[in-house]
Amino acid sequence: MESLNQLDPYDPTTLVNLGRIYSYKQDHDRAERYFERASRRDPAMFEAHLGLGEALRRRGDDEGALREFKIASQIEPSNPRPHYALSQVYRKRDRRELAAQEMATFERLQAHAALEKTRANRLLVPLD
Repeated sequence: MESLNQLDPYDPTTLVNLGRIYSYKQDHDRAERYFERASRRDPAMFEAHLGLGEALRRRGDDEGALREFKIASQIEPSNPRPHYALSQVYRKRDRRELAAQEMATFERLQAHAALEKTRANRLLVPLD
């Protein structure tokens, strides 16, 4: 494992990991700052936008959370996670139709991912 002294404080992956640590510690303001820095350093980093959206959601900034979850869904269109998060924010805001659409997208993508995982596991044959 890398020593803390060897970590690059400007590396987006390091910043996302620090954001996750502060999020787990329920320090959402600090988590938000790290996710924001990561998303500025690498605007195409899925985890930075997803983490920032979650930090904003927990802080009560639904509009900011929606913005970040939408960016994450554009970066990785086949990833179900931002669609679940979008559905939760829309549901909280009583935007039922949008919440239902995002939940349907989440369920479709989740089912597809499970099917792909099953197919991949079938390809793994013991060589004994």
